[in-house]
Amino acid sequence: MLAALLLAAAVTPCASEPTQAALDECWAARATASSAQVRASYANVLAEARTHGVSATAVENVQAAWSLTVTRTCALEASLYEGGTIEPMMESQCEDTQTRERVARLNAYAARLSARGPWPAAIPAAASTDAALRRLYGLYLQQVESLPPARRARS
Repeated sequence: MLAALLLAAAVTPCASEPTQAALDECWAARATASSAQVRASYANVLAEARTHGVSATAVENVQAAWSLTVTRTCALEASLYEGGTIEPMMESQCEDTQTRERVARLNAYAARLSARGPWPAAIPAAASTDAALRRLYGLYLQQVESLPPARRARS
């Protein structure tokens, strides 16, 4: 068990931070950096799309939908820790993870458009995305069920 915890700490960004405040800052900085990366990757995909006659509007619509999904998903994940000291970290961690996955996907799109060859065999994504989404939805349902009936109707 201790070995597993040490291994997780070794591969987890920000694991060496000594306090919750430092963890919050570290994850917020990572989320900010990954947001800058996604903006650059998105701009590259738009440029490649325009160059190769792909609808920029379609690319813009998909990116807007992705952005809204991440915002809502991460707000939900953070709400599971509402009022706790780790709430801000959990939101930043979610944003960072989702955004880094998006950067990989956008870069794959740009490479395909640039090369005008076949799509990559696999577009990079988290191996457990489907399982994670099912788990997240289950957590969401648990959270909704724990709300008072008056608040539950608004969820």
